[in-house]
Order: sequence, then structure tokens, then C-alpha cells
Amino acid sequence: MDNKVTIRSIIISLIGVFISVLWIRSSEVLATRCQITESVVPITAMTMIMFLVLLNPILQFIGKKFSLPANELVLIYTFITIGSVMSGIGITQAFLPYLVVPFYYAEPTNKFAEMQQYLPSWLGPRDPETIRGFFEGSFNGIVPWEHWVGPLAFWLLFFVLFWWVATCIWAVMRKQWAETEHLGFPLINIPYSIITEKSIEGKDDTAVPFFKNKLMWAGFAIAGLYQLTNMLNAIDPTIPCIGWSYSFNKILTEFPWKNIANTTIYYRPELVGLGYLIPAEILLSIVIFYWIENFLCVFGYAMHIATPGFPHNLQQSLGGYLALIVMIIWISRRHLKIALKKAIFNTPEIDDSKEPLPYRIAVFGGIAGFIAIILFCAAAGIAWWVATGFFLLIFGTLFIYGRIRAETGIPSQWIYPHTIIRQSPFYVFGIDAFKIGGTLQTLSALPMFFFLANGGFFTQSTVYQLESYQLADKTGFSKRIMTWVGISAMLIGLILAFWIYLSTYYQYGLNTLANQRLAYCLTSYTEISKMLQLPSSNNPLLITWTVIGFIITLILSFIRQYVSSGFILNPIGYVVATTYGYNLWSAFFAAWIAKVLIMRMGGIKLYRKFIPFFLGLAIGTFFLTGVLWPIIAAFFKGVRYHVWFV
Repeated sequence: MDNKVTIRSIIISLIGVFISVLWIRSSEVLATRCQITESVVPITAMTMIMFLVLLNPILQFIGKKFSLPANELVLIYTFITIGSVMSGIGITQAFLPYLVVPFYYAEPTNKFAEMQQYLPSWLGPRDPETIRGFFEGSFNGIVPWEHWVGPLAFWLLFFVLFWWVATCIWAVMRKQWAETEHLGFPLINIPYSIITEKSIEGKDDTAVPFFKNKLMWAGFAIAGLYQLTNMLNAIDPTIPCIGWSYSFNKILTEFPWKNIANTTIYYRPELVGLGYLIPAEILLSIVIFYWIENFLCVFGYAMHIATPGFPHNLQQSLGGYLALIVMIIWISRRHLKIALKKAIFNTPEIDDSKEPLPYRIAVFGGIAGFIAIILFCAAAGIAWWVATGFFLLIFGTLFIYGRIRAETGIPSQWIYPHTIIRQSPFYVFGIDAFKIGGTLQTLSALPMFFFLANGGFFTQSTVYQLESYQLADKTGFSKRIMTWVGISAMLIGLILAFWIYLSTYYQYGLNTLANQRLAYCLTSYTEISKMLQLPSSNNPLLITWTVIGFIITLILSFIRQYVSSGFILNPIGYVVATTYGYNLWSAFFAAWIAKVLIMRMGGIKLYRKFIPFFLGLAIGTFFLTGVLWPIIAAFFKGVRYHVWFV
């Protein structure tokens, strides 16, 4: 397979990202019809690659040299995926408010004005009119770039450093996960099936091509019909529809059962479809642990031992993530020794020529990148040891998130204990521990980095780089080229995102646009402000629940690793259930039932035959909600049918 990067693939990729950014602006920023960048797989990239694949026969007819081979399509897909996600609700929209919120929202009842003096001017604009225009719009709609270019250039450096460190982690771990443990990377099934017209799990060379497969189109039609009735109902409420969900509020009204009344069955065809590719024991574990947590909540309230937040699921999840870090490093210890040996001694018999980066560059480059991030934070005013601890936690949990995506393919940005990452330092050490030198220097600057762990998913988006290596491997393309494709796409995508968001905000004003991420940003600063006004010590209760999560996960991991690999309860199921189980359990239960029944009726052969049907459920949902609905809704002003993904 030719590993050259062609001019046409670069041009198509750039055009694709530019179109995606305009598409995202319309759908997520102005009309808020659909959070298309929150979907996993990204709707923009999936749609554009489908268009190119369907266009390929015409190009082939014109001349074979005009058609796009699989390796070029993989490059284009990866570039559009990473580049377009940078404009997402969880990245640029989540990030930009952190630069100006302490100045715009300062008032006597909070500590924002006191915190301002500790924030270096290079972190964000300081001109009052520039800040006001960001939230309220400017008179002429012109962006005062002279006040933004400098700070954004520094932040671009930070984003590149972060992406680089994550890429180095994936470069070191790829071989262990893909070739030693043979993890499935299920989420690459959609782009791979579209590009090659074959399922990645399909072993039958005589299988029907993907776009001619009636099962795929049956799944597409079922998901499409469901979404279409919901859309038509949003336009005309007299049209019947199933709706999005069913809540237990209607039947659980008595104490103590009302404490699980917020449990909801969500109708999510895309989760059922992609859930079909997830190992059955993980699907079942998520369901079991979700209901264990629910009944624990009922028991606690019935016995009058529950405290607010009981049973503190997110703290349990964080403890579980920390335990998985220990276990995954232990399981990978032989591979890590080999990688370190190659990095330190350049041992010739260790071949890393086909890895995304040479191990020497991945190991020492990753360490250098991490040190550079700490220096960036120190320049911003954060004590070096605080920055080191915070980013070790960020990259540690990212490491496990990437492992979960590689092993399970759970299609969610949010199976990640994001809010607790920002809160955990304070409930472990107390607020006073961060008043370095008796000042608010560290506490003022640290929240600027909370966008990484509070309603944003830049951290999680780096996993697209890891998944791109598997796509490249399956289509015979160079993984090293994919490393630079990902970094380039991230950088170009962010520059376009800064342009589109700032031009939109100064035209309309952020205050007039729906922006949930602004609320997350305010929460980050407000929590610090409240703790400063009412100084808090550490919280033994929350520490205890974090330790409980750590111990449970460690026990489950030990049992599966050394006692019985077929043990039904999987530690990944536990950490996912305690993080985001309420959104996943019902769809995954349906996927588990379907998978078990199909396997029992026809074994692995029948399971593989039905993969296109379940992929069709996901593709149909993504196409109807992310492509068709924004077009339909544009003709019906004021209609609100907000589509979100998990």
C-alpha cells in the first residue's frame, strides 16, 4: 500500500474541516439543534467519508487514478475527525470562557476580583471592552484580534504539548494493546466498514459489501424512522412519537423507592448498535453495577444512613480509575520494560520501526512534553507540585479512558470522572493546602485548566489519535504518518475553531447564545470562591468512598487476572457504571440481550452476520439527527428538538 501523502488528500481534508466548522457553528453554536461533535464516531467525519466513498465509483469510471484508495480515505477521515472535533461543544466552547469569566463576573459576593491580580496578562485578554464584547457582542461585530492573538498563541502551545504527551503514551502502549492483548478497538468498525465496505470483525471474504447489505439498511431504516417521528412531533405535536425516554418517576413515588425515581430508560438506537460490539460481560457488568448502586442508595435511605450524594458514585469511579492505572501498568510490565530498554539503550533486536513513534522519542519526548506543561503552569502562577499532581491525575485517567475505548468501544466522551478530577485535590487536602506562600496565586490560576476536567473533552479526544493507528494498520498505511496527521489536524482545527467562535461571539454575544459550558466554567471559579470564603478542610467521607472504589476495582481485577478470567463482573463495568451508568444501562441491556440471543442461535458466524444491522442503527441515528435534522429545523424557526449524545 502506498504511504505517500498526496496533495489531493491534504486539500480534501482541509476543505472537509472547513465545512465541518461551519456546520458545527450552525448546529451547535447558533441553532443548538444537535451536539454533533459529542457523538462518537463524529458525525461530520462519518458523513463526509460516506460521501467520498459513494463518489468513488464515479471517479473510478473517469479514471482509476482519480479514485481514492483506502489509505487516503483513512487519512482524510482522521484529519476531519480530529480537526472538526476541536470546534466542539466540549473543546473550544468549553475552553474560551475560562480566559475571561473572572473579569466579567466579578462582584462583591465572590472572590473573582481578588483572584484577578494573580492571573498573568498573557493567559487572556484584559481590556474591559474586549471582555464585554465577548459576552455581549461588539457594536460592529469585529473581533479585537490584537487582544486575543497573543494569549491564544500561548494556549495553542499548551494544546500541542498536551496532544504530544498523549500521543507519546499511545505510541508506547499501542503494541501491547493491539498485538499482545488483541483488544478489538470496536469503534473503528464504522469508518472501516464505510471505507472498505467490510466489517473489521467479518472473516468471510464473500460477505455482502457494506452499502449493499440489506441488514445494514434495515438497521438504518429502523433508527431513521424512530428519529424521524420524534422530529416531526417536535414540529407538529399532534404527530405521535415514542419520545426519548421513560422515567421511573411515574411509578416509584414512595419512600425509600423514590430515591431511584430519577432512573430513566433512554431510547438510544446508536448505543444499542455500537453496544453490540462491546464484550458481553462488560455490557452485563455495567447493568449489574448500575442497579447495585441504585439499591445501595435505597438501602441507605431506608436505614437513615445516607448522606447527600450517597453512595458517591463519582468518587467510587475515580478510585476505580486509579486502581485500573495500577493494574494496567502491572499487566503491561513486560512490554513497558522492552520499550524502556529500547528507549535507553537503543537495543537493535527490539524493532520499533512500525510503531507510531520510535520508543526513544515516545518515552523521552513524552517526559519532556510533560515537563514543558508543568513549566507552562508554573509560569501561569501554579505551584509546580500542584501542577504535577493535577496533570498526573489528568493523564492517568486519560490512560485508562483510552484503554476502555480500545477494549470496549463504549461510544461516549463522558465515561470519565471529569468533575471529580477537579474536586478531588480539595476534598483530599483541603483548600488551605493550596494557599502557597499564604497567597491565592495557585488557587487563582489553577481553575483556568479545569476545562480539561469539567464539561469538556479535549483530553478524551486524543484517543482518536490512538484509534487512527488501528485504522492505518488495517488498511496498510503508515502509523508514523498518522501521528503527524493527528497533530496537524488538531492545530489547524483549533485555529479555525478560535476564529469561528470569537467571530460568532462578537457578532451575537455569548450571553445570547445557549452555552452550557459557560455554566461549567462559572461553577469551577465559584466553587473556589466559596471555599475561600468558607475555608474547608479535607473530607474523610469522600476520601473513604474513593478508597472503596479503588479496593473494589482492585479485587475485581485480581479475580479476573489470577482466579477466573471468565468471572462475570468486569472492573471496567464497575467504573463505567459509577461514572455514567444512568445514561448507558438500558441501551446496553438491550444490546446484551440481542448479542446473547444471536450467539446462542447461530454462534460467532451469525453474530458477525448481524454486525452491519447494528452498525446501521448507529449510522441511521447519526445521519438523521446530525445531518437531516439541522436542515429540516432550519425551515421551522423556534422548533426545539435538541439532540445530544453520550
